[in-house]
Amino acid sequence: MAKRRSLSRYSKGLIFTLILVTGWLFYHKWQYQSALEKLIANAYSHQRLVINQPLVQQMRRYKKAWLVDLNQQIDWHKVSKVEAPQEVLVVFAKQKVTIANIALVERFIQQKKFKQASLWLAQLPQDSFSRLVFQAQIYQQSGQIQQANASYQAALALAQSEPNSANDIYYTSLVEFFVNTGSTPPAILRQVFQLPLSGSANTIKRVYQAHYISDQKTFNQILNNIEASCELPVIIIANTYRRIIKLQQTFVAAHDHPMFKKMCLAHFFWLPDPLLKDRLKNADPKFYWITEKNISRAYARQQKIILSPDSDKNVLQHEMAHWLGFEDEYRLRSALSQQRCALKEGQWLKVMGHNIILINKFYRSHNKAHLIDELIKKVPWIEQIESLQPWLKEDESGFYLSPGSLNSPGFFIAETCQNHTDLVTLKPLQNKTFMLNHEFKIPVFYTQLAGNEK
Repeated sequence: MAKRRSLSRYSKGLIFTLILVTGWLFYHKWQYQSALEKLIANAYSHQRLVINQPLVQQMRRYKKAWLVDLNQQIDWHKVSKVEAPQEVLVVFAKQKVTIANIALVERFIQQKKFKQASLWLAQLPQDSFSRLVFQAQIYQQSGQIQQANASYQAALALAQSEPNSANDIYYTSLVEFFVNTGSTPPAILRQVFQLPLSGSANTIKRVYQAHYISDQKTFNQILNNIEASCELPVIIIANTYRRIIKLQQTFVAAHDHPMFKKMCLAHFFWLPDPLLKDRLKNADPKFYWITEKNISRAYARQQKIILSPDSDKNVLQHEMAHWLGFEDEYRLRSALSQQRCALKEGQWLKVMGHNIILINKFYRSHNKAHLIDELIKKVPWIEQIESLQPWLKEDESGFYLSPGSLNSPGFFIAETCQNHTDLVTLKPLQNKTFMLNHEFKIPVFYTQLAGNEK
């Protein structure tokens, strides 16, 4: 009897355990399916399937082969793009998911891994618009411009016969290529602009039609008709659409600071290389010119600023400050130092900029009042100094200007002309400023020195 009761308790315990395990399995399966359905619903809602690494780890805890289930349940016709880690894209691409294949090709092209891009490119349909454009991009970035042109021409012909075979991303690449080469026949451009362009591709078309100038006569006519609405009118010139837009955005961001309110963007031109080089060489002095070249470091020369591809608004603000009369506070390179760090015979002080004076550190005046009078006449920031007395010293040879560590504004050592042992450059503030390095802030004091109120 006792044995029977023991077996009964065991059976009940076993049944209870089975119920718990079964319930847990059903709940686990429900959680897994709910997660899949939520992922699919979001993909349909945004027409984009987004899978990040944390989601991959979460779904693998449910089921290792979850990507197979996702591929079976999702309707790929309702999704136009997939964003996912590379290993996920590979799984989908091997299951013949075209947009995953496309995502892999795009990624490898961006990484300049053209061999891997070509391997996945071969999986796309032979006559598809995306394949032709991707092949053109590979040729273009590899420097094979003639082959790129041929592929883009084939893509253009396909787009004309089958307008629905392309989307805005591929149209943008095609339009950019033809408008940026500077040698595309007008007939080809007309064909390109007759495509059903939208989004970025249509923006490129509108900017090109409004601002691309191919001949010097038209350029001069437009330039002569510009009526400047500010003291320092700025002209932006560039040879590609991306540079035009980037330079325009960079100028707007830099110009937002009150220091530069004397400036305004008068016009921007999209020019082919030969005309751009000629216009830079013979720039009209009525305007201030900004462009970009493939150089390692931006610089300002007279009324021209040449930015590098990685220049941002801080770099541009530093360079535009030269137009306002400010000098660099970092040590000048030898060639520049020889040009700018020199005093004339009999001269002991020279103003290099609103923020820098150059002095002969061995100069002594026998008359203190005379020294003060010279400083009052020449130092740009003299009115902001409370008293000159703490900055003046005397030795057996006479009175002299002594930089120190007193409160700003005053006279502090700048690095500008450190290559010269007998000369010293002085600046008004002790703090590091954007004229030493563009990452530092623009002091309010410098805005005032530029003739602008805060």
